[in-house]
Amino acid sequence: LELTKMKASKRVVKVGDSITVGELAKQMSLKAGEVIAKLLQMGMMATINQAIDKDTAEIIAGEFEYQIE
Repeated sequence: LELTKMKASKRVVKVGDSITVGELAKQMSLKAGEVIAKLLQMGMMATINQAIDKDTAEIIAGEFEYQIE
């Protein structure tokens, strides 16, 4: 039970008003390409250095089972 709690709390990404695609990927320990691919599936063109808003970051994080803080 204790391990599960720790693992859940680790899956949190800290985001201000916006975050770059690369930074979001880094915080989730993913390759930027994976995040970009997910954005493309949502119909959003994005580059690694592009800033995305908090709402978009929240959707993407949710897709990878992370939470936004």
